[in-house]
Amino acid sequence: MYEKKYTVDTNSFIRFLGSNRYKNTDVYIVTKRKVYSVKLFSVLERRSHLVFTDDIHYFIRSFRLTVVHFYYSHDHRGNLAKLKTWIDYDMKYKYNSEWYMKDFEPILLVNPVCWEITKVNKFAKEETLGSGDIINNMFLYTADRFIDHIEF
Repeated sequence: MYEKKYTVDTNSFIRFLGSNRYKNTDVYIVTKRKVYSVKLFSVLERRSHLVFTDDIHYFIRSFRLTVVHFYYSHDHRGNLAKLKTWIDYDMKYKYNSEWYMKDFEPILLVNPVCWEITKVNKFAKEETLGSGDIINNMFLYTADRFIDHIEF
């Protein structure tokens, strides 16, 4: 007989699709030993560049192809990408009392996978972040790397 190795619990059907604006976690994936609290974070297009400027600000640059070269996109008024304030996500929203006995792991799942994810360091240089790196107290993952990471 097949034994189910995990359960998926969503806070609502609409949030299962994910949104950067909602303050609560989108999906819980519960295994025998761990609870993964997943916040889906959208960058809208694969050629974009997600940049965390500090612990409370980020922006998304889009790359556009011109006849000559790539350049960072501007909005229709000629301004650079808009700086956004990071929402302090509630990663234990509607957290089941039975799950407190298991290890908790907050996940920021970036989807679609963007061109590059960086964080500005203390020397004002952008350093590349990869799957498993911590940003704002959450582990950063892309979908395929997260699936590899889950311990069933």
